[in-house]
Amino acid sequence: NETLESALDFYSGLTMENEPGIKNSYSGTVAFDILAGILQKVTGKPIAEFIYDEITNPLGMKDTTFTPTSYQQKRMVEMHDKKDGKSLLLKI
Repeated sequence: NETLESALDFYSGLTMENEPGIKNSYSGTVAFDILAGILQKVTGKPIAEFIYDEITNPLGMKDTTFTPTSYQQKRMVEMHDKKDGKSLLLKI
């Protein structure tokens, strides 16, 4: 429940776990938050507005959002994981 700005402030205070070229690591969350921050800075638009204006609306993706309605949430695919080699349904 934090803002993008507070997340970027937090990331800016982190240090790298390894020197470049020693080990590769990836975080989908951090990477997309940083990309969102760059896009907001360059375009001057909030990331949700930029994505709507430049991606989802031109593609006709009328059901894509950061904040799904209760109707949309009912239609969302259930998340699955594996634990001890068995399928596990995650409750969201």
